[in-house]
Amino acid sequence: MSDLPPNCILVDTPSTLSQTIAELYNLPITLPPSLYVDLEGVDLCRNGRISLIQIYASPTSKTYLVDVFTLGASTFLTTSTNGKTLKMLLEDVKIPKVFFDCRNDNDALWNLYQIDTGGTFFVYFI
Repeated sequence: MSDLPPNCILVDTPSTLSQTIAELYNLPITLPPSLYVDLEGVDLCRNGRISLIQIYASPTSKTYLVDVFTLGASTFLTTSTNGKTLKMLLEDVKIPKVFFDCRNDNDALWNLYQIDTGGTFFVYFI
């Protein structure tokens, strides 16, 4: 995807994922949150699948597009040089995160990958 803007990173290999996790763990953990997260998928819920995780890192103005369709379950289990995983980041109650309209996102994360998001501010759109 060469037509992505320069501040948008496609994460579709284990090495890119490992580097991304390390970068995300180096962000400030103060308020306002550094991480803004949204999931996309097919029938996004416990019976569907997650295709893409969009993570915006406000301090760096970078958007990470994590290709769950390509990476599969390794999306959440691949470790960074700091020994951390994306699963650990999403569950960490000390790292504030904002999820947008996350009812189906959380349903899918828990039922498909046993991820219980922590430190989360929920933004619902009605």
